[in-house]
Amino acid sequence: MDPARRLPGALRRGPLTTKGTRKEILGDSGYNDGMQITLDLPEDVARHLSVRWQDLPRAALESLVAEAYRAELLTAEQVRLLLGYSTRMQVDEFLKQHEIYDYTLEDFEQDRETLRQLRQREQARA
Repeated sequence: MDPARRLPGALRRGPLTTKGTRKEILGDSGYNDGMQITLDLPEDVARHLSVRWQDLPRAALESLVAEAYRAELLTAEQVRLLLGYSTRMQVDEFLKQHEIYDYTLEDFEQDRETLRQLRQREQARA
């Protein structure tokens, strides 16, 4: 494969130009080594997808990370590192954009108990 047509860690795209070196895709993730994944896409498919996602390598990385997190294969900290985020708030926003919510039944029960206690306090004041 022609090295000019290969983008480490993301996609190989033919004559379509793509911005994104490994460093640009992963940012300062803290991961310097690791597996590189190459996707071979027909040019018409790559062009079509580029309409929605101008940065296909980043979109592919984010999709993989989101699905791995949803399947409980990655922690929030691993998501943060892989995507080059500096805060947990950025991770939470990313998860929200991908409709992944970390709200368990236990969280709900705790919130319900807190609400019950607050209502009791309010009634005691009245």
